[in-house]
Parts: sequence; structure tokens; C-alpha cells
Amino acid sequence: MRIILDTNILRNDYFFNSYKFRILQDFARKTFSTIVIPEIVFDELVALYRRDLLFHERNIRKSQNNLELLLEGINIHFEKLNLNVDEAVKEYFEYVKNWLGKLNAEIPEYQELFLKEVVRRSNERIKPISDKGEEFRDTILWLTILDYLKKERFDEVVFISNNTRDFADETQTSLHHQLQDDLKSQNSTLTYYKSLNDFIDCRVNEIIFISNEWLVERLNWAKLNEDAPFVVKGINATFFYEYYYRSNFDENDVKHWDVISATFKKDASDFFVYKPDSSDLYSVEIHLEGVCTIRFINDMQKFTDREVEFFTNIYVSMKAGNIIGYSGYYEEDSMLCLPD
Repeated sequence: MRIILDTNILRNDYFFNSYKFRILQDFARKTFSTIVIPEIVFDELVALYRRDLLFHERNIRKSQNNLELLLEGINIHFEKLNLNVDEAVKEYFEYVKNWLGKLNAEIPEYQELFLKEVVRRSNERIKPISDKGEEFRDTILWLTILDYLKKERFDEVVFISNNTRDFADETQTSLHHQLQDDLKSQNSTLTYYKSLNDFIDCRVNEIIFISNEWLVERLNWAKLNEDAPFVVKGINATFFYEYYYRSNFDENDVKHWDVISATFKKDASDFFVYKPDSSDLYSVEIHLEGVCTIRFINDMQKFTDREVEFFTNIYVSMKAGNIIGYSGYYEEDSMLCLPD
């Protein structure tokens, strides 16, 4: 999923520390989704940050001047505000860039060639242009989104903006019909949400309960450990050869090996949730690690037992908050942890 955010969503929490943003980031991690911040949104966010800084700085300086007048006749002094706005904005720019980098967010650029289309929409009053011919910025944002969707076909895309006047229809739950026509004309799809709360209520809350602790408690570890030796036996033979020769057991060649035992560690901290929008079923891919004992037999028929760590991915199906099935393992996802 691609989650496109408008400036009005980000401006509510300049440093993205609120509970809602933490939930959004957790959802993106669990579902392997990508947060998308168009370039025009990035630029506007930084500009708004500067504007808010200047506004509050002016208010503080005005209050300081009034306070100084009140203290003029007595021997009390205070330290005045000394704020370098340019430096603060520069640091904020780096903060946002680093935050987006940690999220592996995408920042689609807007194109100069959009200008001609903006003018046409302004003349013909096509959304997001208002009835007065305004909202150039929102039109550039929308054209950036269309261009982004046209370049690649994504599994699912959502757009979150509380600017219902220029993007939504009369119900405020769907895109305006003119914007839907834009999407249809280039065979693209997009789901609109008017707030982060709406998106969380509709898409996030249904999987928010899934956590490492929840999975560890509900996974059938007896069944998983019963299958664990078969998982190890299914690992590509290259890993067994590589482990034997890297470990320098002896000067002989390995002839074959047996898996004596294998068990999984009770940890499911690395997982991804896949939830089709039109289905009440969803699946969870869980990365599991374990420990196995392998008996290596060389060409002199001597054997050496070694405890080796391994890992694999399992796939479970879920419905209505319950695990209803296990989809098995895939050989290409199962490997031994090789020694350095």
C-alpha cells in the first residue's frame, strides 16, 4: 500500500510524535506499506513551519517589550528571546528529511510541465481548482499524484487530506467526481480519507492488535516444532556445504548430513500483514528463527554434531482476529546462519 499524506495532516504534529503518527508508522511497518510525501507537501510543510515560528516569535517579542515597559522603573531584568529562525528552519528541514529516510518514504517531484494543465483547470474551474479559480497549490499536488500513479501500478493507494472542499464530494468520504474521472482516464485507483483518524478507524484498527506478544501467545508452537526438522531438511544443500567448510571441521570432505533435532525460538517480532481491502481474510508472514543439531558425516564415515541456528518464514491465515490456518514454508526463505 502507498499512503499519500497532505500537508494539513502533517502540520497537526510537526515532529510526528503523536499517538496517531506512531500508529501510522506501526501500520506501515506491519503491512510493508510506503508513506508518500509529495515534494510540494514537503516544501509547504517547511514553509509553514517557518511561518509559525515567525508568528510566535513576533508575539513573544511584543510581550517582552510590554514586560520591559512594566519593569522600567524597578531593578529587575530578564533575558530576551534570541532565536535564529533560519537556523531553526534548516534543522527542521533536516529533521523531516531524516524522518522520511528512516521510513523509506517516497517523495514524488512535481514537474514544470504541470503549469499548462493548472492554467487550463483554472480557466475551466476543474477540481481541485475552486469556483473562484483559486487553489493552484492543491492542483499541483493532485497532478503530482496522478503522475506518480501513472508511472507505476501499485497494489493499493490511499490519499489522506482534510481539505474536503477541494478534494472530496458532498459526502466528504470520496473524491470529487471530476478527480475520479482523472483517475479513470489513466486507469488508476485511489481511496480517499478525510483524516488520519478515519484511515486508522477503517484500515488500521482491524490489525492493530497483532503484535509479537499476541502472535507468540497464539501460534501453535507444538505444531511448528513438529515441522521444524522438515524445514531444516528443506534448506538448500549449498548452506550445509558452506557451513561445513567454513567451520573447518577437518581436512576431509562432507559426504552427507542428518538433522538430529530442530526447534523454533518463541519470537515473532519480525512480521508483515497482508490485508486485501475487499476481503475479511488476511495473512501474516512471520520470520522465525530456531536452533537445530546437524550431524555432518565426512567421506571417512566419521561424524560431527553441530548446533546451528536457522531461520525461515511461515505464513498464517487470519479471520476475525483469529488464526485459522498455516500456509506452510518456502524453501527459498529457509537458511542456515553461516559462520563468519
